[in-house]
Amino acid sequence: MNTKKNESLLRQEYSDLLPELVKVQQLLDAKIRWYLKDIIFSLKKKHQRIEIESRVKDCNSAISALRRRQQSRSFEKNGYYSLTNLKDLVGFRILVFPPSLIKPVKKIITSKFCTWKTDHYRLEKIILCNKYHVWRKAGQNFTVRPLYGTKIDG
Repeated sequence: MNTKKNESLLRQEYSDLLPELVKVQQLLDAKIRWYLKDIIFSLKKKHQRIEIESRVKDCNSAISALRRRQQSRSFEKNGYYSLTNLKDLVGFRILVFPPSLIKPVKKIITSKFCTWKTDHYRLEKIILCNKYHVWRKAGQNFTVRPLYGTKIDG
């Protein structure tokens, strides 16, 4: 019974957060495109491209992700649960081709968003993906995940 009540409260929280999440997605998408515009417009060859994708995690996916992070994999009766504990409510992916463009793109992203914390995907000492997250408005945690089209040595 409590699980259903907690899920209902989380759905309401998602509904309340959604307008802000969409604004954050749109704002960051515009900023990222603006900061990378010089590189994007300088691309001359067919195989050169920078793709920027963004998304807001849907309600069911957010609730499932929060549930997976619970020790018991469920919502217990007396716990406090909030979708703002998730690091990836808003996500971005920046795909860069060819690999020679990774360093300039990474340099721009890390310099313009220097307050973001790193949380890279690693396989031993090799960074497979550069991942960042940032806290926004009233403790809400939104993630930006620039992914690059090749492995980056860490």
